[in-house]
Order: sequence, then C-alpha cells, then structure tokens
Amino acid sequence: MNIRLSAAFLSMAAASIGLAQPLTTTFTYQGELQTSGSPAAGLHDLRFRLFDAAAGGAQIGATLCSDNVAVADGRFTVSLDFGAQFAGQQRFLDIDVRADTGLNCTSAAGFVLLSPRQALTAAPNAAFALTAASATTAMSATTAATATTATNATQLNGQAAAFYQNATNLSAGTLSDLRLSANVALLNNAQTFTGAKTLSNAANLFTGTFTGPGAGLTGLNASNIASGTLADPRLSSNVALLNNAQTFSAAKTFSTAPLFTAAGSPFSVGSATLVTNLNADLLDGLNSTAFLQAVPVPLTLSGASVAHIIRGTNASTANGSSGVFGESMGIFGATSGVYGRSTSTAGTGMQGEATAATGFTYGVSGQSASTSGRGVYGEATAATGNTYGGRFESASTGGTAVFGNATATSGNTEGGRFSNASTSGRGVYGLASADTGTTYGGYFDSSSTSGRGVFGWARAAAGGTYGVHGRSDSNGGSGVFGEATSTGFSFNAGGRFESEGSGGGGVVGLANASTGSTFGGFFQSASTSGSGVYGGAIANSGTTYGGFFESNSTSGRGVYGQATDTGAGSTPYGVRGLCSTETLGFGVFALGDMGATGIKSFRIDHPTDPANKYLLHYSSESPFPQNFYNGNVTTDADGYAWVELPEYFAEINTNFKYQLTVVDDEDETGFVQAKISKKIQGNRFQIRTNAPNVEVSWRVDADRNDLRIKAKRPTDEREKTGLEKGKYQHPEYYNLPKEMGMDYSPERDSPAAADQPVSPK
Repeated sequence: MNIRLSAAFLSMAAASIGLAQPLTTTFTYQGELQTSGSPAAGLHDLRFRLFDAAAGGAQIGATLCSDNVAVADGRFTVSLDFGAQFAGQQRFLDIDVRADTGLNCTSAAGFVLLSPRQALTAAPNAAFALTAASATTAMSATTAATATTATNATQLNGQAAAFYQNATNLSAGTLSDLRLSANVALLNNAQTFTGAKTLSNAANLFTGTFTGPGAGLTGLNASNIASGTLADPRLSSNVALLNNAQTFSAAKTFSTAPLFTAAGSPFSVGSATLVTNLNADLLDGLNSTAFLQAVPVPLTLSGASVAHIIRGTNASTANGSSGVFGESMGIFGATSGVYGRSTSTAGTGMQGEATAATGFTYGVSGQSASTSGRGVYGEATAATGNTYGGRFESASTGGTAVFGNATATSGNTEGGRFSNASTSGRGVYGLASADTGTTYGGYFDSSSTSGRGVFGWARAAAGGTYGVHGRSDSNGGSGVFGEATSTGFSFNAGGRFESEGSGGGGVVGLANASTGSTFGGFFQSASTSGSGVYGGAIANSGTTYGGFFESNSTSGRGVYGQATDTGAGSTPYGVRGLCSTETLGFGVFALGDMGATGIKSFRIDHPTDPANKYLLHYSSESPFPQNFYNGNVTTDADGYAWVELPEYFAEINTNFKYQLTVVDDEDETGFVQAKISKKIQGNRFQIRTNAPNVEVSWRVDADRNDLRIKAKRPTDEREKTGLEKGKYQHPEYYNLPKEMGMDYSPERDSPAAADQPVSPK
C-alpha cells in the first residue's frame, strides 16, 4: 500500500466562539492522504513529531497522537499543540499514518512514515508579528531601543525627563530623610546644633528633643516650662523632699502650723537616730506628752526598714500577755482586731511564728464565737506575684502551723477561711519545713458523722479548675494520698471523687516528675472490702468516665494494675472489669489491639461442682487474625447442597480454607465422599457428595479482611523499641534476674522497698 500526503496548510485555532479570547499555542492542521494514487477514506491513526530541520535535526516537544481520525475524500483535519515552540524559527512536521486496526494510537504496530517532512509556514498575521521585536512605535518602530513614542520610550506618561527633575511637580509620596538638608530639624529625632540657631516662631518653636550642652540657648524663662519633672539634683538644698529622710545638721525652726503637710506621718524619718533627744526646742514648744496625744488616728508609719516598722515585744510570761493586741468593737461589717496587708509581690500580709521547740504552740491562734464569723481570715489582694493570704510555719516536731477552731455548734462557721484574688496565688499555703517526722503542710480534721476532713470547691463554671490539687516532688511520693481505715463496706474508699459535669472527670491525677516511680494519684484502702480508688460518674447521659487515665510517654501505661499473689488459695486480679448489662456492655473493652504474655481463657463455674471449681477453656493462636464459620448440611437427591454464609461474609474475609467431614452413622450407603463443587461466590458455596441425602459437617477458615486490617495489617514479628528494647516480659523464664524485666521498678520491686510502707501516712 502506497500512502502519501499530497497537501497541507497551517492556521491558528480560535480559543472559543463568542467573546474574544487570547490565542493559545494550539493550531489546526489539514492534509490529504492518498492510498495507491486514490484518496483515502475511513478511520486512520496519525502520529506527529516536530523537528528543527527538514532532515535529521532534533525533535522539539512531545509526540502527539490522534486516534481514529475520520478521512473523507482523502482529507482530514486535526488540532495540534506542541506548546510554545514557535519563535520565528523554521519548523518541520514528521507524520506517521496507518489505517485503523482497533489498536490504540500509542501502539507503533503498522504505522508508515510519510516522506518528506512537511515544512510549517506562517500565517499572514503571524508574519506581521515577526516585526514586533524591532518595533519603535506600536505601528512603525524599527527597534524598541530607538522608539520615539510609547507614546515615547524617552518619556514617562508623555512627559519629558526634565519634568520629573523639578520638585514643584512632586504632588504625592514622602521624601526620605536621607534626601533632606543637614540644616532641616527632624521633629521626631534629637538635634545637635553646633552653631547658634535662632528659633523665631513663638507659636511652635520646636516639638522635638534637643541634645548637646545647651550653651547656645539664652533667655529661657522657667515660666515657659509647661511639662516634665525637675530631677531632685536640680533642687535647692533647702527643699524638703516629702518621701525621703531629711538630715538636719543644724537647728531648724518650724514656726508654721501644721509642721508638715506630707501624706503619712507628720514627720517622716528614715531611722530612729534622727529623732534622738526629741524635746520642746525641736518641736517649737510642744512637749513629749502633748506630742503623743497629738498622734493622729489612724496612725500611718512608713519607711524602708529591712526588719520591722512596728515590733511589739512582751517579756512577761503570764498567761494572756501579748506582744501586739488588736481589738475591734465593731459588730457589723468586715471589722478586724488586727489587719495585716502586704503589697509586695512576694510579701506576707501577716506572719505568725511560734519559736518554742516543744509544747502545744501556735504561730497564730484565731478564734471566732460568731455564728457566721471566721477564726482567721487572710486576704492577699495583689493581682500578681507569689502572694499568701496567710502563711504559717511551725518548727516544732509536734506543732501545728495553723490551727483554726470554730466552737459554735450551729451556723455556717469556718475554723479558718482564706481567700486570694491573685491569678497565681494560694487561698491557703501550708508549709511543714521539718526534714523528719510525720509532718503536715496542712492538717484538717472533722469529727462530724457527715463532715469532710477536706472540702475543696472550684466555683468557676469553665476553665481547667481543680477542687483539690495535690503535688509531690519526691521520686517515691504521691500527689494525693487517701486512706480509709474503717473495715466496713458502705463506700469505704481511700479517696472518693465525683464529677457532675457532662464532660468532667471524677479524678484527674498528674505526676509531672520526669523520673522516679511517681503517681498522678496514689490510693490505698486497708479495708477487707474497700476500694483503693472508687470513681463514680453519676450523670445519666454524656460520655462520662468513672476514672480516666492517660499516659503520653512512649513507654507509658494509661492504667497499670498489679495484683500481688499472697500465697496458695488466693485469686488476685491485676485489673478486673464488671459490666452489669452483659448483653450490650463489656466488662473490659479495648479500643485498640489487646495482648497478653500468658494464655487467654474464659472461665465459668464448673457445671458438675459450681460451688467449688472453675472450668477453663483456652483460645487458639495464629500468626494472622482468622475468622472461622462451621455447620452441618444435608445434600439433596442429586448429592448437592448450598451452604449459606452470613451476608457480611465477603466484606470482612479473604483467603478461604475448607474442611468437610461426612456424617454417616448408619453406614448403609458404603463409602461416601464429599467435595467442594463450587467455591465461595458472594456469601455461599456448594458441596457435592457421591451419594444422595448425605449429612456433611463443614468449616470455612478465612483471613480477616475488614477495614481495620486493611488500614493496619498486623505482623507476627515486631521489633522492641524504646525502654522495652533489651528487656524481657518474663526474665525468670530465661534464668535472668528480675531487673531485666520491662516492668521492673526499683522503688517497688527491690528488697529494700519491700521493707518500707506502701506510701507515707
């Protein structure tokens, strides 16, 4: 077959019909095919390649393929797009053609290369565009470098260059400081004047800042100084500074009453030495008795003493004596016998100290007989800083830092009430600084049958608040320790925590120490039927948790339960879960994979001796998760039977394995065989026997193929990582010491730890 291309021409393809759109790099190519001298017809496949030479040369752009092109009377039309490959250079087109055989155009089989290559010529408008590179005007320039109008390349917006060199023509923008003369005073910068300057504009002489010695400024009048503060060194030595101690080296006469009008005391001094030998001569005839009677009420004393502004010392050992005694006769309002206040960000409003090393001493003893009073009320009003409403310390090995006693038998009384308004303050801060002994930072006791030893209430309706927050920095300590010593049941719990919020937690325990055997919460009950931890979420709706435990460590445990075997006959549980709704709920449910180092079993009361024995059955193991289905079926009169599987079978299973067993206890049909005649199709498969009406037991095993397995396919081997690497789950099986165990804890498992109490009490 002789195929040749007899004619071709080039035209640009329009982007769309309608509104004018910019031209693209696509163009339309038309040609005429002849086969053995006659016009070709029917469907043909064509391939096009672009070259930079009529023969040889380099291919430019990609090979384009047009499949199933209709040819009528030898003529065809295709659209080609080699990209931006046309910049004025000659281009030649290589064309392969074959009559359509059903093959895709990308298959090279049967193509014939047409010869010679077709030269692509330029359309008239494209030829006009070739002169754009040398245009000097939009219509007639010779080169862009010699353009005289752009309107004009030597002009901007039709203006000559000289127009932009005249400052009077600048009507917008901001002139940079660097373009200004050195004699221009910048309002927002300090100016240094090395010579005399005359500022003659009285309305606004200068609004900036002067620097330098000021020697050139003359005629400056103090009455013209309307702002700023004159520094103390600029004042005369005869000026008395109200807030500073004044030293008088010579006799001074103050003859005008009042003697001093400063805020605070009538005569403020820095130390007692300044008022030694106070007499009438110094106070213009005022004697000492009259001076004491003239002390104002309220009396305010201030100073910078590193010790105490007021200190009362009483050497009497008599009962009832006081270093300082304050009494308030008010019967209404927030009256105080003694009111202590500290505005320091690290100060103490009131500090009580009992220095006796023995005895039943009190740093502060507060008592209120009012039915709504407070034995002690401390308030720290500073909004920032490590402030204390009250801070109390006791150095005695048997003393009490704070002891509050409300003796009224009725009313909403408080032994001690403390309030703090600081964003990082403490309502109560108790510190027991003794390094030994059973000390308490705070000790709270309630003798009521329905009382609380400690009641913590966070009133804010939002935010990460805590009713009670406990913290321990010891590597063997506990953030919170709760102990219940009663042997009864009746909710006998070492600690009881409840949350009534729909998204709250009964208990949130946090141990921030990065090392050591720390506990976010440590709970213990000595009762024979008590609970170390009891968490109750009593809301009837919402995703509530009786207890919520979380670990962010790469080798941590959200919950770690350990049951210590106490000897023969014991049945301990590391973790035991109970669900009262057995048909719907779960005693224990894992939202991820479950694992065990031992065997997995189910346990029931033994059917023949349920009161004294258990019956245990054990799970089988496999290196890959398996599902199995089984049953019995009887073949029909022709020896066939269909086995129906669950409708979800095909969605969650793959890699099927079959087992068949013939059941023929009467043995009337002789030897019977069974086989799978049709494998699983959808949710069923077919069994065939060589005799009719035969009962067959069947089993199908399959690999799990649900979405969970598809997303994370399990493996039977896994590398140990992190703290588990190099450790053993059961080192004793390998005759290795228990220190090689991945759950070994020196604080819990060492011989020394066995001799210590479980937790300090």
